[in-house]
Amino acid sequence: MAEHTESERRQQILAAALDVFTSYGFARASVTDIAEAAHISRPGLYLHFENKEAIYRAMLETILTDARTAAANALAEDGTVESQLDGYLQRGFGDPAVWALSTRHGADLIEAKAGHAKPIAADNAKKVRRGLNKYLQSVSPEGTSRSTLKSWSDLLILSPIGFRYDDPTIAVYRKRLNGLAQTVAKDITT
Repeated sequence: MAEHTESERRQQILAAALDVFTSYGFARASVTDIAEAAHISRPGLYLHFENKEAIYRAMLETILTDARTAAANALAEDGTVESQLDGYLQRGFGDPAVWALSTRHGADLIEAKAGHAKPIAADNAKKVRRGLNKYLQSVSPEGTSRSTLKSWSDLLILSPIGFRYDDPTIAVYRKRLNGLAQTVAKDITT
C-alpha cells in the first residue's frame, strides 16, 4: 500500500471526523472513533492533530472555507446581480443548511457555538464580509454610500440566519434566500 502524504492523511482524518461528528455529535465522538473511521492508529492520529478539538477546528474551517469559496464563485459567474446574489446565498447558506439537516448532528457542528469553534466562525465571518463588500462595491452605482453598502451586506449575511428561526423546510428556506436576492438586487439596480 502506498504511503500517504501528510496532507492526504490529514484529509483522510478530517473526512472520517466529519462522519463521526455528524453521527455522534461533538461531545460523544472520541479520538478513538475518529482514528478507527480513518483507518489509522490513535497514536498515528496524534501525529497530525493534538486532540479532538483540533480535529474539529480543522474540519469546521474546511467546511466554512468550502462554503465561502462556493459562494464567492457564484458572485463571479456571468449573470444578473439577482442571479449572482441568489447563487451566493444558495451556495453559502442553502447548501450548508441542506447538508446540516440531512445529518443527525450537522446543524450543531456548523453553528459553531462551542468555545473552541468561535474563533474559526468569527474569522470566517470577517472573510465573508470582506468578499461580499468587495462584490457589492463592484456592482453598486457610483456614489453609493458606505452605510448603504453595509446595510446590504448585513442583510445578505444576517437574514439567512434569521430565515431558519422557525425551522422551515429546505424548499421554504431556499425560497426565502431567493426572495432576499431579488430584494437586494432590486435595491442595487434601481
